[in-house]
Amino acid sequence: MEFELWSIWHFLYIVSPFIIFTIIYFLIRKKSYKTKNIGGYILGSISILILWMV
Repeated sequence: MEFELWSIWHFLYIVSPFIIFTIIYFLIRKKSYKTKNIGGYILGSISILILWMV
């Protein structure tokens, strides 16, 4: 399988972190501080995993 620049999979790979972060943000924006803190840990963990995979 060859890498194809700007294919649908490449586009989804680039956009997926923003989609995930937006969904998590809208899910926790009206929650308590503790829930937001846990959401921050989740977002941080996802960010580190994405950086580790690149």
